[in-house]
Amino acid sequence: MRPKGLKQSEETKRKISEGNKGKIRSEEFKRNLSEYFTGRTKSEETKKKMRGLKNACKRIYSVKDDLIFDSCKEAAEYYGKTYSNYVGYQVKKGNFKYIDKNL
Repeated sequence: MRPKGLKQSEETKRKISEGNKGKIRSEEFKRNLSEYFTGRTKSEETKKKMRGLKNACKRIYSVKDDLIFDSCKEAAEYYGKTYSNYVGYQVKKGNFKYIDKNL
């Protein structure tokens, strides 16, 4: 099993595709699969969790200025910088700290 996040090569994708071509799926299998997915919707809570995993927005505390920002982007905008070259680096240096969203 490959580690999570590791991209498959084009050759691997091709081999998997070729291996699946021509497989005989019974009518029962097709019907069960169709019934399983028909009418299923994700709850708003589930959608929110999935979005959160992709775009984890963290509150940030500026140690130097004693300010709290709702996101890294907001902190970067306040200081006139971009996240990639400022906030991330400052967190590593200890000038900013991530804090719990509920505070």
